[in-house]
Amino acid sequence: MKILIVTGIYPPDIGGPAMYCYMLREKLGKLGCDVKIITFSDTVSRADKNVVTISRNGNWLLRQILCIIKIIFHGIRSDVIYANGLELPVFIASFFLFNKRRIAKITKDFAWEYAQRHSIIQANFDDFQYLKTSGLLSFLKNIQILSAKKMDSVVVPSDYLKNIVEEWGIGRNRIVRIKNAYSPPEFKVGPDESPSAAGSIQLLTAGRFVPWKNIDKIINCFSNLPQEYRLAIVGEGPLKEYLQNVISSLNLWDRINHFGYLQNDDLFKLMLKSDCFLLYSSYEGLSHVLIESQFAGLPSVVTDVGGNREIISDGENGFLIKNMDPSDFAEKITQICKMPTLKREMKMNCIKKSREYSWESHVTELIRLFKNED
Repeated sequence: MKILIVTGIYPPDIGGPAMYCYMLREKLGKLGCDVKIITFSDTVSRADKNVVTISRNGNWLLRQILCIIKIIFHGIRSDVIYANGLELPVFIASFFLFNKRRIAKITKDFAWEYAQRHSIIQANFDDFQYLKTSGLLSFLKNIQILSAKKMDSVVVPSDYLKNIVEEWGIGRNRIVRIKNAYSPPEFKVGPDESPSAAGSIQLLTAGRFVPWKNIDKIINCFSNLPQEYRLAIVGEGPLKEYLQNVISSLNLWDRINHFGYLQNDDLFKLMLKSDCFLLYSSYEGLSHVLIESQFAGLPSVVTDVGGNREIISDGENGFLIKNMDPSDFAEKITQICKMPTLKREMKMNCIKKSREYSWESHVTELIRLFKNED
């Protein structure tokens, strides 16, 4: 089977979607599939002939046109087009690929993300779905919906997103929930490496440095915790300098033991050495990094939004914070870190939960969808 994966980001870009497409290509390749990638990139490299890159530099319109041409050119030679973003090029190219099996994976609302990044609106993700918009936002919203409607099937990772996409007017029979997947690296951390053994408590948060992740709120909450607490902040993004300034203003650098990007294996190693994972997002479709924390047996304190409640069962493998209450957030962190019995029980429940997110199951369901099998 020849599969064309279209994605906005791909390694060396960082983030869950980039790693997902990389791993999916590897898994499909081992099953004998011929997989080609089309992606935007900061650096155009031809080292891998099966990865077609389009420079993010230069004129926006020209790169969209180039992307459309490449999707059509390679799509004609493929059995399946699997789109992970790039809605506008995919939408236009789909008119020329009507006899191909076309599937899109939807994990976000890029119109809402654009509005958040550029501070155009303050509405949360759910309210934005019903918000009347105009101009560019209206255009982005419509392209997203029209692109989804042109697909034969739409893949979503959570029931939450399934309901959102159905509200867009996509028939429920065309929406397929396939859970995200993760394969942890094979290594263990000895007890002498645990920060807790040295008298400190290690907290960890990870994600893109963008407004809806609310990492600044995590830093503010952390500043009110006792001195033995340490925090690692893993990620990259446009708010990096702002977050550094927040840390400096609160004089917290001596308690921050990592700030910035980490390779996936290094992030997982840090998870194994941490006491609690923190997520204070105002929106999550289904968090890749939260799934990773389950494999590491790392209890989490997360906001009760989006797909978070499909991974975290309140009081079992972590805590859900309603209404983004900062005092409740701090209280639940302390509860996990200061109650060893509760922490051990949550750790076991995390590992049990992780079994739901295997690559074997994910790829099996996806192949069945690619072949249009019931």
